[in-house]
Amino acid sequence: MEKLEEWTEELTNEYIPERLHPLVEVVGVKAFLELCSFYGGSNVYLPTTNVLIMPLRDQRIRKEYNGKNVTELGRKYRLSERQIRHVLNKE
Repeated sequence: MEKLEEWTEELTNEYIPERLHPLVEVVGVKAFLELCSFYGGSNVYLPTTNVLIMPLRDQRIRKEYNGKNVTELGRKYRLSERQIRHVLNKE
């Protein structure tokens, strides 16, 4: 098969299933073709951004904790004081 790059200009939404248009909009046609080449025909699970970011957020909270700023951290990360304490106790 020809290189995928050769198809990026011709591959318009007209040829892509409508349910995939939002994905193409986010990643672009070239990346979409690469995804199709790699994962085509299979089901792919994409985690929510919260699942990806939560460990990083928790790490920041633990790093920024100074022993008495639970309320501040709660405001900053939009979590309750109880949730902040839970994060701090997970270490």
